[in-house]
Amino acid sequence: MTNYNSKFFLAITLFGICILNSNVNKPKKKKIKEIEYLFAHGFGGNKENLKYYCDCNFIPKPHQGLAFNGPEVTPGNKYPTLSKTAMAQERDVEVLTNALKNITKPVVGIGVSKGASTWINAAAQPENINKIHALVLESPFFDATDVLHKFFFLNYVPGGHYMTSKLTQGFLGYYKPTGPQPIQSIKKITNKKLPILLIHSQEDSIVGVDHSRKLYESLLQEGFVHVHLLETKTGAHANLPFKLQVQKAVNAFYKRYNLHHDPLLTANTHIYNFQTVE
Repeated sequence: MTNYNSKFFLAITLFGICILNSNVNKPKKKKIKEIEYLFAHGFGGNKENLKYYCDCNFIPKPHQGLAFNGPEVTPGNKYPTLSKTAMAQERDVEVLTNALKNITKPVVGIGVSKGASTWINAAAQPENINKIHALVLESPFFDATDVLHKFFFLNYVPGGHYMTSKLTQGFLGYYKPTGPQPIQSIKKITNKKLPILLIHSQEDSIVGVDHSRKLYESLLQEGFVHVHLLETKTGAHANLPFKLQVQKAVNAFYKRYNLHHDPLLTANTHIYNFQTVE
């Protein structure tokens, strides 16, 4: 009887040690970060555009995201008010900063065109950078004057940049050609570990893909270590979220940085520093 008890006790002890070792050696699953998603619309858009980005999986469930109207948006008016247009400069940054102040969680900033560039300028502000956890930027511009310069076809005219400056001062009320531009703001962003995903179409005829390429190169030169550039071979300006390959890349980006994501979209999908999709 004593011998039986000894064997039984030994078996129980060994079983307990095995369970303990299995728990010790088992890798701990990272806890998904609690995050809020804040959307910044482009010129001609408004905060209602958020629904489209939710439907296209840029904002993973169960999140619904938050959004705000830029200063050029007037309720009930279909078109932007040019006299209140800032093109990602101080007034746009101020409105975005006020939206950030009302959010207690870390924020993933999502922006398109003007909204994307506003996020870059806003991240350069010391009061904002600690609140921004990651950025997903679709069709950003590195310099609004460069976009307007080509929009008016003044890139073919001698002295065209000077003419562009005068034109924009005349009808874009809050825009200053000498004001902050994203390509300059990159140098002022202090968190070099900030995850950033740039998305741009090679067919973009309004803000050329060279804008995201230049931002990508500048971010790397300034020492940012989590920067990704996704180019699509086709697609119009600010109209890429519907593409399945873009949705997969965005969610792979979220997964890599331990954020909520759609597991169906991340299956066999990876996010690379630079990649091109259809």
